[in-house]
Amino acid sequence: MTLSTFAVKLTLLALVAQPLAALAEEPRTTAGAERARAQSADARDELNDATPIVGRKLVKLNRPVPATREYTPFDPKAAIVENENKDAASRDDQSNGELEAIGREIVDFRFQSGQGRYMMEDENGMLRVFPQSAIESVEDAPDTTLGDLRAKVTSELQREFGATFWTHATSRYLFVSDTSEGYVKWCARLFDDLDEAFEKYARKRRVPLTERVEPLIVVIFAKRADFIKYASVETTHPEVLSAYYNIQTNRVALYDLSQVEGTQDVGSRRKKSTISETREFLSRPNAAYNVATIVHEATHQLAFNRGVFKRSGPIALWAVEGLSLVVETPSASLRQNGWVYRGAFPTNERMKSIYDARSVATKITFKDVVAQDAYYADIETSYAFSWALFYYLERKRPGDLASYLRLLQEKPECSVYSKEERIADFEACFGDNWEKLEKNIQTFMRRL
Repeated sequence: MTLSTFAVKLTLLALVAQPLAALAEEPRTTAGAERARAQSADARDELNDATPIVGRKLVKLNRPVPATREYTPFDPKAAIVENENKDAASRDDQSNGELEAIGREIVDFRFQSGQGRYMMEDENGMLRVFPQSAIESVEDAPDTTLGDLRAKVTSELQREFGATFWTHATSRYLFVSDTSEGYVKWCARLFDDLDEAFEKYARKRRVPLTERVEPLIVVIFAKRADFIKYASVETTHPEVLSAYYNIQTNRVALYDLSQVEGTQDVGSRRKKSTISETREFLSRPNAAYNVATIVHEATHQLAFNRGVFKRSGPIALWAVEGLSLVVETPSASLRQNGWVYRGAFPTNERMKSIYDARSVATKITFKDVVAQDAYYADIETSYAFSWALFYYLERKRPGDLASYLRLLQEKPECSVYSKEERIADFEACFGDNWEKLEKNIQTFMRRL
């Protein structure tokens, strides 16, 4: 979407523009982390309160290290001064003075010099980077269950958002919201439908997924003003957003798109049934756009948490956006939840119209798109070309696309990904005849 993913653009830009500096020592990995990531992707239907969560790490600290919702690139050579001198209050400190953190190890860059870093995803899903000087020890954490972890995270979300917010859980997701029960449950069904479809699509296209047991968090605000206030900590342009996924927090945040602010109070809307509220929402002229916005951001969250892409990079920007732009396309009918997967994704007509116009008006090539590590000044151009390339490959060369995605999955965490390497990886899977590719995509687009 044009504006809904602006915050994703900012976090991805930071990630790809400031990669990990080249280091003399290799990061250490743990058997526990590998064992946890090896859980079968077929376990989705078995997620319940008794599902075990294993392979985590316990980091003991000698001083509190702020947990921030603002993205900070992982660069151990530059982060020492920044982390120790920057005012914690300005970084949205959520550590509460804690001297322990539990979560999934991502990379261990602790060195004999004492100047290294340790990166993990904590129990709330946030990326945490600890300076080596603050670490007392890193140990195996006690195993837990999904039920116990969900209860702990729920308690922390209630503390973070306050008494007016309530939570709703599904097997994969944990929703925290202050809006109507009907809207939250509609969102929950939409997210669950997407989750199921994502697995079917990956299985059909032979894209391997990793299982994730920990709940994915979705924050839904009743009022747009409260959403903007929350988002202002994470992005510089919250007023242009209606939903977004943040790589740093691992959360999708949105506001209740079913209401025109000020027309109804939340209390009266909570009395409505889920069915009647859903029907009213989906009958509105902008319903398809709103559904696509939510699905787009939820697809980012799934792709980064099921192993298609890595939150800690490296990232092929065109593929990240191209996948979400293909998946977001709503069904021809807005019955049911407003989005459905029937084994293939329809054409994103909005992206096609933009591509048709920009492909004539600009001199951008698909080789340029593959090499890009940042969005073009006109972000819609980046979206349209990314969608066109991904949609063509998904339809005409799905086996090669799956190979390309698997190649990306094998990239080391936090590694540099140069433009030359981006092009080389693409050519390894699709060939180096860029002129032929351009013509094939143009022909494909004309026939849609």
